[in-house]
Amino acid sequence: MTLDVQVEIVIDRPIAEVAAYAGDPRNAPEWYSNITSVAWQTPPPVAVGSTMDFVAQFLGRTLS
Repeated sequence: MTLDVQVEIVIDRPIAEVAAYAGDPRNAPEWYSNITSVAWQTPPPVAVGSTMDFVAQFLGRTLS
């Protein structure tokens, strides 16, 4: 059995604003349902070599 799901949403904001928001890991818990927190391991902003820890809840378990 094959299942093909497509989802679409229209965001009424300029592309640059959406990209800046979505590209900032601190916002991940607001728009990614399983992410509960983000902790920077290197100073922001995102750059080559940046690292951060994401904590997620999935199937009743905490993943980090």
